[in-house]
Amino acid sequence: MKTIKYITMMILVFTSIISYSQSKNTLSTDTSITFKVYGACIQCKNRIEAAVKEKGVKNASWNIESKILTLTYNPSQSSLEKIQNRIISAGHDLENKKSKDNVYTELPACCHYREMETMMTEIAAGTTKMEITDTTVIVGISEPTMLSHNVKGVVLESDKKGVFIPLTGASVVWSGTNNGTFTDSTGVFNIKHDGTSSRLIVSYT
Repeated sequence: MKTIKYITMMILVFTSIISYSQSKNTLSTDTSITFKVYGACIQCKNRIEAAVKEKGVKNASWNIESKILTLTYNPSQSSLEKIQNRIISAGHDLENKKSKDNVYTELPACCHYREMETMMTEIAAGTTKMEITDTTVIVGISEPTMLSHNVKGVVLESDKKGVFIPLTGASVVWSGTNNGTFTDSTGVFNIKHDGTSSRLIVSYT
């Protein structure tokens, strides 16, 4: 009788161990997911990928062109909501969540993807001018009705992989004038326009 009880107990213990192991393996299964994260440049890429690096996240890769973040994480160690909250806390919008304006405005000027999205919309509508020279892209706001105003834009350089990188120290001059400026460390320039020229010349050594 004691032998039967002993065998029964061993079976129950063995069954419990197997169930626990299966349950643990189920919880430790990695999950891969993709979702859109808004950004503009290589600095955005580094910031987004750094923001999601935490316990449970195995891999994270953000594509600058598609704005898609490919993420592999362990649901037993981290939740998707927690990961996404870290992204918006870093200043980057999602399709269903938006970063706080004060956090967004503190990003470098070349990372202001909201303005760039607006510019691209205006370019499509023909209200903003965009000029491409070799591997350099100049984006600026088109002239309003007033003659004198400031034009703000960003100069980007395309690398061998087709990724746009801010061009620092590029000369930006209104064609046929001495009115010029240089781009800052984020590729951004701000130049006064008095209505005498409508073409910007960008040069870089």
